[in-house]
Amino acid sequence: MLDALAVLVAIGGGWAVARGARLLVRGLREAGDDSSALRVIRGIRGIVVAVGLWALAGGVLLGQTWLLVLGAIFLAEELYETEVVVLVLRAQARRISAAQRSSTGSTSSALAEATLNTIRATPASR
Repeated sequence: MLDALAVLVAIGGGWAVARGARLLVRGLREAGDDSSALRVIRGIRGIVVAVGLWALAGGVLLGQTWLLVLGAIFLAEELYETEVVVLVLRAQARRISAAQRSSTGSTSSALAEATLNTIRATPASR
């Protein structure tokens, strides 16, 4: 029963790496696009999720507790880390669009203003 679950988890990892690679390549190919950074981060997250799922599946199939623990911790930490980056990117995108709507200046000045506001709002800069 656990072996079947491990195989399903490994297949899920295969799907995650395929989707992640597709998003990563698309984000890098369209580097000038406003949402390319978000695609790149989501692509990296897909690849990282695949590695974590494969570690969990390997731990079950090989009966190695350390591999299960490593996979679970790695997966949880990387999901948390990439989600924080995604939240910052989404907040910046909202600020940019709000600044563009309210600003009569150029897009680059709106981008600079939104970036400074995002940096000021993040806890790491304090």
